[in-house]
Amino acid sequence: MPKATFNHLPAEKKAFVRGVLLHIFAKQPLSQVKVSEIVHDLQMSRGIFYKYFDDLNDAYDYLIKDAANKIHGRILQQIAQHHDDF
Repeated sequence: MPKATFNHLPAEKKAFVRGVLLHIFAKQPLSQVKVSEIVHDLQMSRGIFYKYFDDLNDAYDYLIKDAANKIHGRILQQIAQHHDDF
């Protein structure tokens, strides 16, 4: 999971980081992604990346869990709106 430093970022900054991570991880498998590519696209230092995440796996896990939480939220919303259909 992301570190507290990441969790305390403004929503816009978190969304920017999430978007860059998603773009990079969608282009190539995790095994081929390099931190240097991420920090270049984010225009941040390598040290800042490690203040946000433990490693690449942590950043990848964050994206997976974030997507799963969004999907779960949408499912619950649909159930609440259409509870008679279930």
